[in-house]
Amino acid sequence: MQNLIAPLHYDAEVSEAFIDRIRQSMLNLSDKQNVVVKFVGFTDTVPLIGRDARIYGDHLGLSRARARRVALAVQDALELPTAAIESDGRGAERPLGANDTDQGRRLNRRIEVEFWYDDPLQELPDEPQICPADAGAQLVTKVYDPPWAEIEPLQLEQGQPVFPPGLTANLRRALEDVADKTRPRLRFVGYTANERLDRRTAMVYGDDIGLSAARARRTMELVAEQMGLDAQQIESEGRGYVHSSDVVNAGFVQGEDSHVVVQVVYDELAVLDDYEGVDIARLSRELSPENPFALNLMRITVDGEPIDDPNRSSADIQRCTDVALQQADIQFGFDNLRADPRLSVSASPVTLALDESDWPRLANADTDLESVATTVGRTMAGLGLEAIAAGADAEGEVNAAIGAQVMLGAIAAAEMSFDKIDRADNALAAQDDVPSVPVAEDVDEPEPDADVNAPEGPVVTFSAYNNYAHFIDRTEIRIFDVEQSLRAIPLDVVAIGSDGLATWQPEEERFRAPMRELRYVLRAYGHDGTFDETAPQPLWLTWEIDEEAPAGDGESVDGTSEVEDPVDSEVVDNADLSSGGETARNDALLSGYGENELAVRNITLSSGTVTVRGSGVPA
Repeated sequence: MQNLIAPLHYDAEVSEAFIDRIRQSMLNLSDKQNVVVKFVGFTDTVPLIGRDARIYGDHLGLSRARARRVALAVQDALELPTAAIESDGRGAERPLGANDTDQGRRLNRRIEVEFWYDDPLQELPDEPQICPADAGAQLVTKVYDPPWAEIEPLQLEQGQPVFPPGLTANLRRALEDVADKTRPRLRFVGYTANERLDRRTAMVYGDDIGLSAARARRTMELVAEQMGLDAQQIESEGRGYVHSSDVVNAGFVQGEDSHVVVQVVYDELAVLDDYEGVDIARLSRELSPENPFALNLMRITVDGEPIDDPNRSSADIQRCTDVALQQADIQFGFDNLRADPRLSVSASPVTLALDESDWPRLANADTDLESVATTVGRTMAGLGLEAIAAGADAEGEVNAAIGAQVMLGAIAAAEMSFDKIDRADNALAAQDDVPSVPVAEDVDEPEPDADVNAPEGPVVTFSAYNNYAHFIDRTEIRIFDVEQSLRAIPLDVVAIGSDGLATWQPEEERFRAPMRELRYVLRAYGHDGTFDETAPQPLWLTWEIDEEAPAGDGESVDGTSEVEDPVDSEVVDNADLSSGGETARNDALLSGYGENELAVRNITLSSGTVTVRGSGVPA
């Protein structure tokens, strides 16, 4: 029986919950005979390097060592006999995810739990049943014990194996005896003495399983070199210091010396059912039901009554379903203290490339310079008036003279500023080779049928996700400058629509740097005014790089060169990629679906978690 318990991944500990699930599963199988819990390890395809390559050699050895450690931990926790626990490894077989992604590799590095039992007295009903198939696809490993000799364990001296005379001849003869079996091979199982490892050995090998696995692998390589065996004819694993086959009844075998056991093993298909003495008569029937239920991909009902295919045999199908579910053991559980709220947001594009043509450059430049000149003139004139007004005191003549000089300076500064505006306007007009005309005359009137409210220029689309919408009143996107606190007043707030989407267009404001970094968060408000909030995510605004820009663009109005910091090429490439096709945009918006980025949690949830467990559920 497989998939009764979720696999245990490499980065997880053998927790109490994991052990409790195994204990409950064994309790449910207490009416079965010879129940064995088998732990099967799997790995990804990343090549082993460093310590793992030195100790385990390949993925098969690593998976067996991982499974062995978990099996021993469960055995100690449940106080099970050694005969009720087995472990094995499959290496990189049966991947659950793609090995070219981190998430896929994490899924593949796992330890699955299987439950094996004998059921020779299975009750067979009298009515016709589906004919039993041949032996299933599950493989079991058999150990061959040659009747003509016993293969003695190999003792170790200073960590090196000692080969008795005639060992290779006996092993070659044993392999010839099982040559007609499936994948005959030699298995080398390492054991260590039941003693504490010294500090240096523990640092190199980790524990007794790692030490025994390394010694077994070295012995395997020496024997394979002498006998000329390939990689398919040899395998190794380490089992630490547990030597007894029944620890509970016989106790530990306190081995004084470490050794390596050599076994001749082969694979065979597991016999799922034993129908010896049962007469099987195969029946073939041609069924042609009217309006087959399996082909009805769409069913239409009005007030619960179907109006399509009224003559189909839905009653028989429902009866078969009810009978099958009645024989299944399904349990529902509700935990009102466990809740897992999820809140996330994604944006596309995350780098918004702005075009100079979107916002009038000359108009903004003239407005900025004129505003600066006016402000400077007014400020200096105001200071002059204050100084003149202060002439009534004892030093009135001095203050009045200073005030007059300040006013004259204000008038001169204003004239100089307006003169710079005229010269800048003339320089830009000469550079673009067009006459200097008022900006207002270049603005085209919108067509009567045009949508004047439609956004012009690039926009950012936000996609929000949550799994507790019943407790949320509204959601919004809050945009901040990178230097701002998240508790400050945001630069802009965008409400999320009923479809979970929102769009945002930057305001028509200029910035000197080639790139401006922003941050945005998703805030969800509850019905009582409390809110949850996600962690901040980056958002960049940048000017598009004009590859054919004229050489004079790098010079200022007065002829001096202005060198700005170059835009990060990675950011620009990201902007080009983000503003690509519709498929890339949808993929970016869906990247946050099902994720959890909660950073602030205040909304109270009156919810729980429903779990469903079952056995014997029909396919």
